Amino acid sequence: MSARYRTSTAQSTPGRASMASTSGSGQLPPYEKPAHPLNQKAQSQLNSTYHHMTNRSRVLKEKHIMIGTLIAETAGKLNEDLIEREHQVKRRRIRLAKQGLEPQDDDPEEQAFEQFKEEVNEMTKNLEKGMRDVIDGEINVDRTEEALRWLKENASAHAAREYETQMSQHQTQTQQRRRRNQGEDEVEDEGSSPGPTPLGAEGIALTGPIELFQNRLKDQKEQYLALPLAIRYSKNNAYIQFKRSVHDGLHGDDGVPLPRSETWFSSRGSPAPGITASQFHNNDSDDDIAIERETVSTRCPITLQEFKDPVTSVKCPHSFEKAAILQMIAQSVVRSGERRGGRGEKVVQCPVSGCEQMLSTQDVRPDLVLVRKIQRIQKANQREYSDEEND
Repeated sequence: MSARYRTSTAQSTPGRASMASTSGSGQLPPYEKPAHPLNQKAQSQLNSTYHHMTNRSRVLKEKHIMIGTLIAETAGKLNEDLIEREHQVKRRRIRLAKQGLEPQDDDPEEQAFEQFKEEVNEMTKNLEKGMRDVIDGEINVDRTEEALRWLKENASAHAAREYETQMSQHQTQTQQRRRRNQGEDEVEDEGSSPGPTPLGAEGIALTGPIELFQNRLKDQKEQYLALPLAIRYSKNNAYIQFKRSVHDGLHGDDGVPLPRSETWFSSRGSPAPGITASQFHNNDSDDDIAIERETVSTRCPITLQEFKDPVTSVKCPHSFEKAAILQMIAQSVVRSGERRGGRGEKVVQCPVSGCEQMLSTQDVRPDLVLVRKIQRIQKANQREYSDEEND
């Protein structure tokens, strides 16, 4: 019994002929359901798999963050280039107008600009789709880690319950068969066909860990995909960063406020059309457009120095020099709530006075929009300083 218990919870070892055929073909032997609950070795393997996945998931999440940052940065730069190109076209139109001329429909520069605008709009759509794919990938990493954690904590009990149920059914069938045999003649009819084989210990087939894992992963994925796009993405920090980057590229410091996240997706679920460059920039009258400027500090609240590599908290609207905030977190003796199987992450209270948010390394991320805003402010300050010196 104990030998069967051990082999049923570990990977079956095929015979020599089977091993030769499977090794030659490069295929695994057919999956067989376990016939006994998990033993301690199997449970230890589940624990090891989960801990390996938690380490792997951190690496995968970092890669997703890096890819998402590159996508957002590219989309913002593309639209920033589009606006710069549009300004050049406008200045040319003004020069032509002063000469009593206006561009023709077949004007090469006008046509080149229209083509460039179409290309940027199409690339922005593709990058937006890519951003959502990256988010889906990161969610899948979380989903896989959660499914493995659930498996580690529940697979053993689930198999034990199934085993007890099937063994109880086996005992009931055996008792019923004995009662039937006692009430029948003991003369055997050689011509009769045998009845169905009662469920015995050999016939027990439990739902194995791999099936539990796959089923849970499938259910969680279906629930996620059933959500509207607005719920899946509009509150996601990476998607918000993407929208801010594109909006900043289009409008810069003089742009209208970023539209509310509720308006980012249409009722059909597809991304709603945004404010295009031409919609905003065709009307430059201050009387017709109410422009809301953001007040941006270019200094880190920790070092009090000009930002060089700023990161922004995903829990509060505060930004810090990356090296400074990471050093504070590394030196902290406070940890977040104890994680299952771990000690929890180091955290530090937001260093901005009055903010009580506790921040870990996962809570601070690159802020591309802030970087561009700071660069524009710093360049403007340098120009003003140069003008004063020239005067």
